[in-house]
Amino acid sequence: MNKFPLFFGIFRLACEHVLRTMRRGRETLLTLLEAFVYDPLVEWGGAAGGGGKRRTTARDVRAAVAMMAVRAHELKHHFNEVTEQFLAVLPDIKQCAEDWLKENDELKSVETRLQDCHQQMALIKEIEAYGPNLNNHPLYAISQKYTSYKQAKNAVEDSMKMLVKILKDFDTQIESFASTTEAINGPQLMAWVQEFSGSNDEEEQPIFEHIKEFLTNAGQGAMLSQCEQAETELYQSMKQTHHLVRSCLELLSQYVAVSQYYPQSHTEYHRVVMFRKCLAAALESRSPEVCREVASQVTAQISVDNNKDDTSQQIINYNYRLQNMNAEANANLNKAIERLQLEGGPDALALAQEAYREAKTNISNWVRTEEGAGAALECVVIGMLCNLNRRYLMLENGAQSAGDCLVDLTSREGEWFLDDMSALSMQAVELLSLLPLQSASAEDAAMPVAVECVRNANLLLADLVQLNYNFSTIILPEALKKVHSEDPSVLLMINELNAVIMNSPVPLNELLTQLEMHLRYLVMDMESPASGAPLLAAEVRARYEALLSASTSEAEGQSAGRMLLMGFNGLFAAVELRARELADHLAIPIPPAWRKIDHISESMHMSAALQSPVLRAVLEDIFLVRRVQSIAEVFAMVAQCACAFKANGPPSLFDDAALCKPVRRFSAEYVSRCVLGVHSKALAAVLCLLLRRARLDLHAEVEQKEIGASWSVSLESLCEKARRRSPAAERGAALARALQAARARVQRAARALAAHARRAAAAHRARLTHAAHSHLHAEVLGSSQESGAALLRRSRELSNAVERLSAASSKAGALLTAAHQRVKWGAGANPALSGVAACTLAQKYSLKVSPVEESLMEMLHPEGNIDTQWGNNLASEFLSQEKTVSDQIQALWTTRDHEVAVSEARDAAAALLDGLAQHHDALLQLHSNWVSESGARKLTRQQALTAPGKTNAIRQGGERNAVGAGVWKRVRLKLEGRDDALSQRRHALHDQRVLDTCATLGGSEQTEPRPDPGYTEQLSGRRRPAEGRRLRQIILGVVVRAARRGDPRPGDLATRDPVTRDPASWRRDPRL
Repeated sequence: MNKFPLFFGIFRLACEHVLRTMRRGRETLLTLLEAFVYDPLVEWGGAAGGGGKRRTTARDVRAAVAMMAVRAHELKHHFNEVTEQFLAVLPDIKQCAEDWLKENDELKSVETRLQDCHQQMALIKEIEAYGPNLNNHPLYAISQKYTSYKQAKNAVEDSMKMLVKILKDFDTQIESFASTTEAINGPQLMAWVQEFSGSNDEEEQPIFEHIKEFLTNAGQGAMLSQCEQAETELYQSMKQTHHLVRSCLELLSQYVAVSQYYPQSHTEYHRVVMFRKCLAAALESRSPEVCREVASQVTAQISVDNNKDDTSQQIINYNYRLQNMNAEANANLNKAIERLQLEGGPDALALAQEAYREAKTNISNWVRTEEGAGAALECVVIGMLCNLNRRYLMLENGAQSAGDCLVDLTSREGEWFLDDMSALSMQAVELLSLLPLQSASAEDAAMPVAVECVRNANLLLADLVQLNYNFSTIILPEALKKVHSEDPSVLLMINELNAVIMNSPVPLNELLTQLEMHLRYLVMDMESPASGAPLLAAEVRARYEALLSASTSEAEGQSAGRMLLMGFNGLFAAVELRARELADHLAIPIPPAWRKIDHISESMHMSAALQSPVLRAVLEDIFLVRRVQSIAEVFAMVAQCACAFKANGPPSLFDDAALCKPVRRFSAEYVSRCVLGVHSKALAAVLCLLLRRARLDLHAEVEQKEIGASWSVSLESLCEKARRRSPAAERGAALARALQAARARVQRAARALAAHARRAAAAHRARLTHAAHSHLHAEVLGSSQESGAALLRRSRELSNAVERLSAASSKAGALLTAAHQRVKWGAGANPALSGVAACTLAQKYSLKVSPVEESLMEMLHPEGNIDTQWGNNLASEFLSQEKTVSDQIQALWTTRDHEVAVSEARDAAAALLDGLAQHHDALLQLHSNWVSESGARKLTRQQALTAPGKTNAIRQGGERNAVGAGVWKRVRLKLEGRDDALSQRRHALHDQRVLDTCATLGGSEQTEPRPDPGYTEQLSGRRRPAEGRRLRQIILGVVVRAARRGDPRPGDLATRDPVTRDPASWRRDPRL
């Protein structure tokens, strides 16, 4: 080194540093060098079979990923340290940044003030430069300018404060209106109404009745009279308050009913809301331009509201028409009330039903008691059914000839034709119920089919009547209310329905024309030019059903629009479903001879199109399109009424007849196309079957009257031939006529009630609509706010009543307190009160003293109040008892512990005597058996370490080195901080210590004699417990260690190594 002085510089220092670093991490360095020498992952040579670039394989990718993972793991600790340092510095950086921003703001403010000071200084210098000519400087008049500026500034601030106050008032009004509307439109109002709907008579319990005798005997008559007077005043105040509360709730209910017709846009564009928006815009900008614009908007709004000449006239005309409709509805309601009174009043239906049940009971009793009454009654019923069928056929012929005027066809009594048909059908079904149909069905299989057809036709007519009734009383009022109030869900539903109609392949009217043409060609059995019409109708049906199914996806919380559409469609769907059930019973077997009977021939002529399933399918498509048209037409008319109600459209106003006309038109057309002839044909077939059952040869009767080609046999003449003259028949006819009269009375009462309900709903709707329109346009109409004034007056009355009630309650409470004190004072002088006081005390305190408190009081009753001394005495008592009980428990546990210890010692001694010799022999044979058994046993813990050694063959590119993989595994464990060799060495040292201890124990046992029975007795008697426990712990430690190494047999204890390794490494093991 002395020959080369150049090396005594930086290079030498660098080399020494490298050597120190290598010595410090020599284990890691050597392991890494070994990994590179064995080359487990990196291919240093070229491809097999020659030079050139080798293609990347999956193994190379895995190797690269593994190397990257190793590098990431190496950097993990450094990254964590950097992250911790960065996180530790971050709060300081944040604090410094905040301090800097704060100081920067202060600097800017100081600079601003400095600039102002410079300007002021420049102004002062300028004034100094003027000298005596200061009058010419602008600053000379600064006081007057400042005064004007200050006045303007104060005026602006005052205006801003006033505007803010007005804005707060507007916000208060809007919030109060919203909260009030939510309260009265929710369930709270109904809860209040139900709470105050009942009487408060049960609350009028006498307060001073129980002490009346006591006060009288005590000479307190004045106090008693005062108490009774106060009690009377209190009850009167309660009654008055209750009455006023009910009146206010009624007014609120009326207001809610009227307010439900208010459109939401009226609230959104109300003056208060609009002014509030203008004020908010002015306050937000605070610029003169915006203020002038807001002022112009307010002026324009006021001028528009004041100059509504055309709109005002339209509003007045609409209100006048609403008033006329209201008067007309009230007149119709009065007529319905008079009709109901003629039928027997509100209880008319119940009385009529009672009379009908009595008439039916009379017939049942007569049939059961008199012989031959059943046959006589059957003959009478056949004649009555024949007359009913004739009347029904006359109604059907009139309906068929009415054509398009069928929707307005009424009887002489003013009843619509559909109501008359339903009433006659119901009478026929009731008469059929008197016949023994079960026995008749057993004799003739066609009888149940015909009877079921009659009943289904009756149910179909009832569904059509119910369709019109439910629409006029439920659907129409709800639709008017929701559309007038601009419910978003209802408006969305109407738009979706209109979209279904507009998006149909062809207009609905044209589609109906094609379907009618297709139906005519099918009836004539010709090829139809409109054969594609059913496909178009099916597409319309699919779109409409998709609109309906959209509501079923909302399992909970369905919108009002969806529910309204589903309810409206449900009325039509019930009719369609009933018609399908009726179609299943239309195939009544009609013999050819019966077709010449007049009732059957006429009915078959009217119901010819219903006999074919193909024609019925086309009719279903037609009426589906009619249904969609009717629903859309109703909603369109309601929307027009709502626009006219707000004065935003043409003054269109439709009465109830016009609004119900689309549904009545649908019902009339449905009856004329799908119902006429069905009921009369089925009833005629039932009559023919009954005549055949009565031993009347219909075939022979028809053949006897065969004259010409257009001849027919009267069903009335056939029924007359089957009729029997007898006193029983006359009795049966009288009873049947009484039953028919009772049934007619029931139907009249039901019609009167239905008409009353329908017209009451119409009158109520007209009254609410007129009141809502009057309140909505009160400024134009000049109508007095009667409801608002009434509410205000009732609220003042209610406030006064509440004050009176509070005063009466206070007075009664004071007198009650005085009377209570008097009773307490007289309790000692009057022994009669002791029993009552005892019961009162028992009832008062028995439920308020718990068992724990009762035991405390019984254990140490206090002489006075509960104080600290009493608590200390009680605590000392508890401590003494607790100590006594604890000593007893400890004594018991000590006895039990001794017993357990003795039994455990005896078991341990027996185990030592049995297994100590075997363990001793196994330990002595450990070194001699190790070598002999190691060759025969297979070590399978680490397969990589027992792999064959490295061969001299040339390794190919795709071959993996097992030794290199093992080296790489050790490198990875070392880098991860999990050195498996170190842990193995630690386990080996621990096992060596255990083995040395066992060997020492075995050697000592060889020198010591075996224990005699006396020593065993000493162990069982626990005379040397410490030595026994120590010996037991040593043996158990050996057994546990052997079990942990996976060897359950004590004899093999010395044959297993804690860590399996290469056999060559056994010679390096210090234990061997």
